[in-house]
Amino acid sequence: MRINKKLLIKIVAVVVALSIFVAVPVYSQFFIISTDFPTDKQMDYIKKVLQVAKVYHIGKYSYDELIDMMFTGLFKSLDKYSEYMKPQQAQDFTQSVNGEFSGIGIQIEKQEDYIVVVGVFDGTPAKEAGLKVGDKIIAADGKSLVGKTTDDAVKLIRGQEGTTVVIDILRDGKTYRFSIVRRKIKIPVVEYKVLDNNIGYIKLTQFTQGCSNDVKKALDEFDKKGIKNIIFDIRNNPGGLLDEVVKICEYFVPEGPIVTIEYNTFKDEYKSKNKNPKYKLAVLTNESSASASEIFAQAIKDRKVGVVIGTKTYGKGTVQTLVSLPETDTKKGYVAKVTVAKYKSPSGYYVEGKGVVPDIEVQDDSLSQFGPDKILSLSATKKFKKGDMDLEVLAAQQRLFYLGYLSNWTAKMDDSTVAAVKKFQKDTKLYPSGVLDITTQKKLNEKFSEFVKSKYVDKQLQRAIQYFKTGK
Repeated sequence: MRINKKLLIKIVAVVVALSIFVAVPVYSQFFIISTDFPTDKQMDYIKKVLQVAKVYHIGKYSYDELIDMMFTGLFKSLDKYSEYMKPQQAQDFTQSVNGEFSGIGIQIEKQEDYIVVVGVFDGTPAKEAGLKVGDKIIAADGKSLVGKTTDDAVKLIRGQEGTTVVIDILRDGKTYRFSIVRRKIKIPVVEYKVLDNNIGYIKLTQFTQGCSNDVKKALDEFDKKGIKNIIFDIRNNPGGLLDEVVKICEYFVPEGPIVTIEYNTFKDEYKSKNKNPKYKLAVLTNESSASASEIFAQAIKDRKVGVVIGTKTYGKGTVQTLVSLPETDTKKGYVAKVTVAKYKSPSGYYVEGKGVVPDIEVQDDSLSQFGPDKILSLSATKKFKKGDMDLEVLAAQQRLFYLGYLSNWTAKMDDSTVAAVKKFQKDTKLYPSGVLDITTQKKLNEKFSEFVKSKYVDKQLQRAIQYFKTGK
């Protein structure tokens, strides 16, 4: 039976490793596509293999658990982007790509043993409740998050709209409790501003639902100021929705091709209708720019409306769709993410495995002297006193050196190191014992991290500004 081409295209979204969303169910289309089923002998073989695993393995697995394992391995073996998703995985996945979820409106990351707030979105319950960047979340709904992962924290903090979550915070040595009612949170993915020399800057962190509208708002503001030169930053952008990247491309790409999606039996070409493009672009990329980001960068490059500056992109040139799986008494809400097509650029270039090669290569190496191969990890799990020798002592000495407290590294808690530790402890309002205890090591990690950030120079952005100043 022939597939309705327009219907299939509607459900296709371009993604990087874990970035797709489809707005319509595909359950019915999946079972119409083919009448080709396993034979009775093949089904019998599958049953017997499952029985062997259940009967002989030392573990006590149910058939439902074994089926999950089997299909997890099956889709993983197809290619690195296909995936068998349990209901919660599918829900989290679609929320992330849709750019919307029900929660309180914070960004978190794990630092040492703590889940730390690193961002609080405006107009959200978290902002209204008074949560701040730097707050350490020690518990949610009475369950400790100390030593837990960010995934653990997300599972507790997100929840159904209108419900309440109780958050315990550690701030400046004191604990605070917040009762916060969850709401729908729209993740901001577009940041824009005007740089010197009347250059517009747009940073897009993901191609989520509706992001093209936010980009249009930025362009409208630039239009009011007569800005034509724009730096479009898609570094670390993992991709997202095909429809959104096509819409954004149309703002910049002249009339003609944007990208071609090639399925097994047909292909579809997306085209721009823009007869009078008015902007000149410098697109910033790095090795974490992928999928929809690569469609955008290569289209700009091929259609000669700008240059790509930075480093070669990830190299994901395939397309996935979500397929709702059949429901049973014990299996509801399961989804398969399946690779269904590949794409090529207007010039016929296939990104898969190769990435977008920048017109102007600029390495982001301003922090290379502080790379993991040069600065040892300081785990802050053991204390050291005068006379002790250890690689952890060397790691602490490296940090003291860059912070200006020490002139050399010896890996030994010698007199100069003890004196440096005392001075550091005094400056950071810790007890000046001269002992490299765990609290001091954690503070060293914190201050060194701040120091490294202060030294960062965005060479790729600077090169883009230079491009517009000099024309090359």
